[in-house]
Amino acid sequence: MKKIGVSTGVFAAIWSIRQDDEHTEDDILRRLLLDDNVKKEFINSTTEKHLDSTIESPKSKVRWVDDVKSALVGLGGQAHLSKIYPAVWKIRSSAGRSLPKAFEQVIRKELETHSSDSEAFQFREDIFSMAEGKGSGVWAIK
Repeated sequence: MKKIGVSTGVFAAIWSIRQDDEHTEDDILRRLLLDDNVKKEFINSTTEKHLDSTIESPKSKVRWVDDVKSALVGLGGQAHLSKIYPAVWKIRSSAGRSLPKAFEQVIRKELETHSSDSEAFQFREDIFSMAEGKGSGVWAIK
């Protein structure tokens, strides 16, 4: 059996149209894609509207930097990386957002590229500061 990757929104939409005798994604998609009568009904039904409302639009996508900032706000505006990592993990996992294996590196990248205190600053949004100096691991919201 082949595997396909779908977003959380599409996955939820697939399961929202499951019928009682369908127990897998394959069962649901087989009915929708291979039965000509169902295909016509599916395309013209409110399911299409449901898919549109379930799938996140690019405009509503939350950026990593937004989650890092939210974590720091929740930690009182300043915290060590050892506190920031689990706070961001909690925010992203509870919202069903991506959590790559190297998520700690992603968090550090966001802090550094959004801080004029860092050599990695990309002259975009200057959101964070190294509260206790470079190498301390303590970050704050400006």
